[in-house]
Order: sequence, then C-alpha cells, then structure tokens
Amino acid sequence: MDASISIESRPFEACASTPTLPDFNESIARRLGEMAANIAVRRGLPIAVSVVSQRSPLFYCTLDGNRTEDSESIRRKQNTVFRFRKSSHDVGRMFAQAGWSLESQGLSARDYALDGGSVPLSLVDTGIVGVMTVTGLDCARNHELAVEIVRCYLDEVGPDFARD
Repeated sequence: MDASISIESRPFEACASTPTLPDFNESIARRLGEMAANIAVRRGLPIAVSVVSQRSPLFYCTLDGNRTEDSESIRRKQNTVFRFRKSSHDVGRMFAQAGWSLESQGLSARDYALDGGSVPLSLVDTGIVGVMTVTGLDCARNHELAVEIVRCYLDEVGPDFARD
C-alpha cells in the first residue's frame, strides 16, 4: 500500500464497529466530519464523508478526486446501518457468511449496500443516534478510516469516558 494513502493500523476491539459516544449533536457531527476531512487531506485520500442523525444530515464533504456516485453510496450505506443497527462492513460480512444477497433478503441494491464505510454512532442507554460514513476507498479502508476517526474523537474527549 502506498504510504501517502495509509490508514492507521490498529487492531479493532470488539466494539469498534459500533462506537459509543458521550453525547451527539450538530457540533459533534461537525467535529467528526472535519476530523475525517482533515486526515484525508493530509493523506491525499479522495473521500466523501457524511455524518447524519436519524432525522437529518449534519455534515457532508467531498474531497478532490472522489467519484460522482459517492453521495449515492453514502445514502445506501446509511440505510443499511439504520436498518440493521450495525456497521455496513459488519452487515456485509454477515451476509457473505450466510451466503445471502440483498435480493435474497427482500432488499434492493438501489437502497442498501453491503460494503464498508458506514458506522453507527450510539449513546449509552439510547442506542443509535446517527451514522458516520466514509466512501471513496475500498470497502475495508472506508470502514477502517471511519472507525479511526471515531477513535480519534473519543481520544480527544478524554479517557474518562467509558466506550463500551
């Protein structure tokens, strides 16, 4: 892998695909999105990033080199997370292990995606309150970058917050 497009490589803990936040609002969504955009710019990654609540979009940014279809990919991945309450990466792995396709489960590929990059944002005792999505890289790297960004944010808010 080219060092200019590297993604931080740390093993994922069991809860990596379903990060728990201390709080979630428009400012936090903007901070997550800005962190993703800043890291991607420094690494030369051609991504699009989105952070949404269950009710509305809160942050959206596309960087140079991303594809036109990335906004559609984001929508489909977000739908997957909201429906299954897991990261799009985890849902894709679950479907692959079971030998399922979207169609075999009565779902449309126009509305859902099984590739990585979209992670649920949850609050303790509340559950999923939003979704952060990264697209523009391959499935695994989209997922890894989204998880890395949330980890960076959690590191920023401090070690006193219990993450699982």
